[in-house]
Amino acid sequence: MSFLRRKKRKTRGGRSQHPRSVLIKQIVLGMLLCVFVGGVGVGIWHGSRVDALTITEVDISGGETIDHDTVRALVEEELTGSYYHLVPRRFAWTYPQERISERVQELERIDTVSLTRESGTTLRVEFTEYHPFALWCGSEVDGECLFMDATGYAFARAPQLSGGAFVRFIKYDTEEPAVGTTPFDSNFVRESTAFIERAYEELGLTITIVEQINEDDVIYSIAGGGTLKLSLRMPLADAYENLHTLLQSPEFAHIAPGTFQYIDLRYGNKVFVNEEPPQLDSTATSSAQSVEE
Repeated sequence: MSFLRRKKRKTRGGRSQHPRSVLIKQIVLGMLLCVFVGGVGVGIWHGSRVDALTITEVDISGGETIDHDTVRALVEEELTGSYYHLVPRRFAWTYPQERISERVQELERIDTVSLTRESGTTLRVEFTEYHPFALWCGSEVDGECLFMDATGYAFARAPQLSGGAFVRFIKYDTEEPAVGTTPFDSNFVRESTAFIERAYEELGLTITIVEQINEDDVIYSIAGGGTLKLSLRMPLADAYENLHTLLQSPEFAHIAPGTFQYIDLRYGNKVFVNEEPPQLDSTATSSAQSVEE
């Protein structure tokens, strides 16, 4: 019966189109598409391997203590291989710039990293290092310490150091210092440094340890014996002026490292001095001085 006959597809002009013809056209279009995609792939494959656009030289500069070969090895590792087995990672236009920068900055002591493509074949990597400013130590002064920069950022582990080349900072709520953290506020580090420098230059006191014992109080240990107790609730510069006035007064002109237990500067112009020898564990205050501002 006619109504059971298969309907033929019609074109836009109204003429029917045989299914076989449609299939052939689809095959042809598919082949043309494959040829096009393949051609593009071949073009990309060859174009991304042009010698003039292939990074073959890595130039390292900057730094003072980090071996350039160590940095170069990391860069070369990131330049090895290709994207999707098609575009080499050494291709100058698509090399992994961000990843290389991240890998280099993972090295201890590295501060900043700058990548510059000087030509299609040369990649310049320039870096700077953090500069050791002080040590951040755990609860034990002789334990593991980390290098800190002038902002209080801990950037690398420090070897076992003796002497007073670096001031040691200790914080009450930290047992194990961790690289990549900032345990001390930058203002505290800066003000403490100014205090330490003035104490050395003007009073002859060499401060070797800065210990923050709680949120408000800090103790400065002096080489040769004796400590200074300060409060963070008052400017350290004001505390220094009180200390300077005290030690310049005739009554306390004899005070020197090893001759006193502590000088307490936490109470404004009321300064307390314990003149017990440092080796004695005594807290008796032998004398007090009211410092006029």
